[in-house]
Amino acid sequence: MKVLVIYYNEIKDQIENFRNQLKKNCGVTILRMNDPSRKKSSKKTFPKHAWHKDAKKLIREAEVIVYAYSKNSYKSKNILWELGQILKEEKCLICFPIDSEANLEDNKILFKKDPNTKEKICLADEYRFQPGIKGNEDKLYETIMKYKDWPSGSLFNISSIAEENIENIDDVDINLLFEQYKLFLGTAESLLERRQNVNSFYISANTALITIAATIFALGNQFQLMPKIILIIVLCIPAILLNMSWRSTLISYGINHRGKMKVLQMIEKKLIVSLYYAEWKAMKNKFSKEKYHSFTETEKRLPIIFIIIYSLIILAGFVAIILICCGIII
Repeated sequence: MKVLVIYYNEIKDQIENFRNQLKKNCGVTILRMNDPSRKKSSKKTFPKHAWHKDAKKLIREAEVIVYAYSKNSYKSKNILWELGQILKEEKCLICFPIDSEANLEDNKILFKKDPNTKEKICLADEYRFQPGIKGNEDKLYETIMKYKDWPSGSLFNISSIAEENIENIDDVDINLLFEQYKLFLGTAESLLERRQNVNSFYISANTALITIAATIFALGNQFQLMPKIILIIVLCIPAILLNMSWRSTLISYGINHRGKMKVLQMIEKKLIVSLYYAEWKAMKNKFSKEKYHSFTETEKRLPIIFIIIYSLIILAGFVAIILICCGIII
């Protein structure tokens, strides 16, 4: 399991030992910002704030993030930015106090008011560590091990597992797990159907726009050439925006589908067979004669093709207008 530790620079000297203890006691992989083994960078190629890009990658890669906070951590703009990204990515966040004067409630970004009770709610997954209390470290290691033992802490509801007093993953009711697997599989299949409907809609819209443009251009002497060209250019601009929206929608569907497949594969590891995982391995087999291309990658080319066509029409229209203004075309 991959763990990322975020902290304020004032406790930098303590963090190295903190990381080593996490690695030793939990057997996890510790992700590091600008780790030379991950990416070589120099001062010339790593300007101010360029760490944002690397931080985003690490946050997405981490399965658990430990916020080691101190008395003044909440004052750091970098910490606030990182916490914002973590909440945005909905990552598992454990807040651990490094010193006895640390107060998590100072980090206002981590709290919101319940709309009903008006009480403060902490947005972190684990935050009940009392500053300055002995045994905090052992409790932290135990918490991280829960997320390690129960697939990333994202497949199984750890709080429900604790209530049911389940200590071993093999004690989970397989029949119940399989029923949930079938329900989730249904959502994955319905997602594909919705994506096909979306593609049909956008293809129909593009066909209609091209037909309208062709009709305008094919009109006889009812309109002069200049108004026709202007109308077609005006029509092509929303058409380009339409296809940009189409491409963005396809990307979102692709991310959603990959997420569902990952969850299904995680569930399959607890079942007798892993069909989706085996199918994926077969498609990606290096001995296969043909390279596998995902549907999303193939579908994303369609809106790009339409965007290029509309852009060329606009370009041709402006060239024609210039020629008309110069008297070359009458």
